This record gives sequence, structure tokens and C-alpha cells, in this order.
Amino acid sequence: MAIIVEPLLHLPGHFKTYTYRLLNGFAAQDAESISFLGTFSSDPEFERFKNISEHLKIIRQRPSHPFISTIFAGLRLFTDITIKRDDKIYFIDYHFISMVLIYPILCLRFKKIVLTHPGSTFPLGKLSFIKKIKAHSMYFFAHTTGRIASRQIYHSNLVKDQYFHPISRNSKSAVVEWGIIRSPNVYPYQVNREILEANHIRIVGFGRLEKRKGVSEFIQWIEEAALFSRYKVNVTLLGTVDPLYLSELEDIVGKSKNVSIVLKNYAYSDEELQNEILKSHFALLAYDKSFTAASGVMSDIVGFGIPMLTCEDCIFSNYIKTHGIGFSINYDAEFSNSVEGLVNFFLDSSWLGKIESLSCNTWNEVAAKHLNICD
Repeated sequence: MAIIVEPLLHLPGHFKTYTYRLLNGFAAQDAESISFLGTFSSDPEFERFKNISEHLKIIRQRPSHPFISTIFAGLRLFTDITIKRDDKIYFIDYHFISMVLIYPILCLRFKKIVLTHPGSTFPLGKLSFIKKIKAHSMYFFAHTTGRIASRQIYHSNLVKDQYFHPISRNSKSAVVEWGIIRSPNVYPYQVNREILEANHIRIVGFGRLEKRKGVSEFIQWIEEAALFSRYKVNVTLLGTVDPLYLSELEDIVGKSKNVSIVLKNYAYSDEELQNEILKSHFALLAYDKSFTAASGVMSDIVGFGIPMLTCEDCIFSNYIKTHGIGFSINYDAEFSNSVEGLVNFFLDSSWLGKIESLSCNTWNEVAAKHLNICD
């Protein structure tokens, strides 16, 4: 039997999306031998997960601080007599310090424990003494989980390269990237090509809008670059803005003169997002290098079939350029012909086939890769 554990499900961010899609993939593999332990913050959320499959056993845990939630989840597994020693235990997310403490105890009870490393966000720039201590402590414990785990899954090679130090030659690790859900609507390349040839270029940024996601830097760049271009640039920012970042973003958007920017600060529907994507030429993905996890937004962009717009300083820049699925901006280069560079990339439609090949990584395949780690 496989036991899927997500002690951080009640937190904002990618946790719910990733877990829900992964469980659907697990259910498709072998629905009658999967149990899920999660921290549900509301009854509707609990019911939504229960409806994945009638055979999937859902165990509810009350939400609390991530440290406590991870410890409680580990203790609940340890004391559950219905779970056998050879059953597969998958921690989809966890608190680093808690896992360092609870993992050796779980190893006394179970033979097959897989940790999916959640990645971390490390602050950049000048930090106060307290923040430096906090950042280094977080890195130490994140690094330690990579050392102690005999079976480890990473969302990206970026995270694996930073944390993976096997404790033995038999140690198993794997990179299992986010699965792709292909949009039911085919990206209208020819229609958008005609719009572009009429000197209009449209860019959309979506997801939770935070300072680390590079939106401010991109707006400042596109403002200057648009001065040297005959193209009219439209930017739509769709998604809830981090309250700590809202005033800064509103100030930057309000001062924009050369680019038409629309900020939609609310939780959008799938239909609204799809409508914005289908009429855009690029989707923005410019996270800074403090972000070392995988990106659910990136997998959604691939599923929609639209090319990505990133920058040289983005954590995903090398991945995007290597696969040829997007255009990377050099903020330090000359502004002249910068927008034309975007246009030429879009008109050279070779990225269409490259995105198509990446979209074969379905969530069923992601679940199957998880199961193979323990075989």
C-alpha cells in the first residue's frame, strides 16, 4: 500500500494544486491501495479531495504550524498499526526541521520512505543579522534533509544540484518535474500571429504576484524597451497580489507611460485565465534566484501551449532556453530592437513543437515515477 502524506496542505501556494493533481494520478495507477493523510483547513476542501476516487482513503489532520503538522503526521504514521513495515510512505511536502527530527524515528518503523523535497526561498540582497541567522538555519536544515534521506524526489534539477548528497551508493534520488494538464483549447498561433503582424504584442503574467517573481523588474525593462519599438505593448497581470508587495506594484503600474498595463488583483477563474492566455503572445515567468523550487505556473504555461518570457537572472532561464520554449531577456543589453527580438522568436514557430513534446509528461506519469522510486 502507498501512503501519501501532505502536512502543509493548508498553506497558500502550490500545495493544494500539486497534491490534488498528483492524487488523481495515483488513483489512476492503483486506486484501491492508496491512502492520503492531509491537513485540511475547511470542510469543502476535505470533500473535494474525498471525491477524487471512492477507493481512495482520505485521513484528515487538523492544520497547525508547519513544524507541528509535520511532526504530528510522522507520529500518526508511526502509531498506526494498520500500516505495514513494507508499505510505501511518500511525504509530498514537509517542514525541514521537523523532518530532520522525525525521519530517523520513521526509519525504525518503515523500510520505504520517500521525501519530495519542496525547495526553498532564500532571501537575496542585504539582510539584517536576525534574517541572516534565519536564512542560514533554514538552508542548513534543508541541506540536511537531502543528506539523510535514502529516497528523495526533487521537482527540478536546480533543487537536486543544490541539496542532494547521498548517504550511500545505494541511495535513490530522482527528478520528477510537475505534470502537465493540456488545455482543451489549442493555442491559436495563426490568429495571434496576425495580431502581432499588426504591431500589437500581448504579454500575460498570472499566479500569485509576489516581489520574488520579477514582475517589477520586467515592467521597468519593457517600459524602456517599448520606447525603441514600433510595437504597441499590452501587459495583463492576473492574480492575487501579496499584500506586502501591493503598494509597490500599484506604484510601478501607475507610472507606466509607454506600455498599457492592466492589473487584476483577485482570484481568477480557470475560464478567465484561459481567455487571457489564448489572446496573448507570451506568458511571463521571471522568478528571481531566491526561488529554488519548481513552478506550477511554468507547467500550466506549457499546458496552454504559449511560449514563456523570462530573463537572464531568472532561476528557470537555462531550462527555458535549453528546451527552446521561451525567450530570455537580458536586462543589461541595449534597449534597441529588444521588443523586436520577442517578435522574431514568436514568428519563428519552432517553439510550438518543443512545447508539444514537453506536454507529454502527464500527472499519471508523474505518479508512476513516484511509485517506481520504491521498486
